[in-house]
Amino acid sequence: MSQQKGEAAVARPSSSVVLLSPTNEVLLLHRVQSSTSFASAHVFPGGNLDAFHDGPVPAPDSPARHVDGPAYRMAAVRECFEETGILLAKRHGLLVNLPAEERDAARRRIHANEVAFGDWLASLGAVADTENLVPFTRWITPVGPPKRFTTQMYLYLLPISRADVPSEMLIPTPDNGVEHTAATPVHLLVRKSDGRLVLGLDRPGPELKGTDRGGDWERVALVRFGKDGPRELDVRWRADVLREEKEAVEQDKAKM
Repeated sequence: MSQQKGEAAVARPSSSVVLLSPTNEVLLLHRVQSSTSFASAHVFPGGNLDAFHDGPVPAPDSPARHVDGPAYRMAAVRECFEETGILLAKRHGLLVNLPAEERDAARRRIHANEVAFGDWLASLGAVADTENLVPFTRWITPVGPPKRFTTQMYLYLLPISRADVPSEMLIPTPDNGVEHTAATPVHLLVRKSDGRLVLGLDRPGPELKGTDRGGDWERVALVRFGKDGPRELDVRWRADVLREEKEAVEQDKAKM
C-alpha cells in the first residue's frame, strides 16, 4: 500500500552493531561518495532486517517491532559480516576464523540472497553469537522524512584472543557500501556561533505513543548538512548548547 500524503512513513526495522576491539578500537565503515544516503560518512555496520536471513520480522503494528528480539540480533551479526567480513559466530565455543577466499565468497552469496545466512552458518557447524550482543539503545526516526527506521543498536566486545581484528576493518563491502540505517532527529534551531543545526533526540515518533519509552531529553546532536551529507557531528548536553546560544545572542545585542 502506497503512503498517503500527510501519513507518517512506516519505520523499517534495522540493526546496527558497535564493535569494540581488545585495544578499545571502534569499527567504523567509510561510506562511498556515491552512496544514496550519508555519502562519505563514517558509520557503524548495520542494515534492514530480512526475513529470508533473519527469521520472522515483527509487523508494523506489533510492539515487538520496537524492542530487542531474535531477528534484530541475527540481522546485526549478518550485516556485520556482509559489510566488514568480521563473523560474530562461534564453533566449539570459539569465534570462527575463515580463509579470506572462503569468507569473501560467502559474503557475496549471502548479500545476493543465494543462501540464507543461518543455513550457511549451519554448514560450518557454527551459530551466530547473538548472546554476546548487548542491546544499549533504540533509534526511531521522527515523523517527517520519507524514509524512517526503527534501529536496534548493539555493543559487541571482541575477546582478547581476537586481537588481530583491527586489520579486518580494512575489508571493503562487496557492494561498495550497502545502505546504512540511522534515525534522523528533530530540528530544534540553527546555532548562531557556527551555523550548525541543533537536533533534538527526545521525540521517538508515534510508534512509542502510550508507552513509557522516549528519547534523550538531556542531549542534542550538532551537525552541518551539505551536498556531501552530514558533517561536523557532535553530541552535546542540551543545557550547555542552550547556554552557549544565549551567550551568543547576548554578544550580538551588545554589538548593536
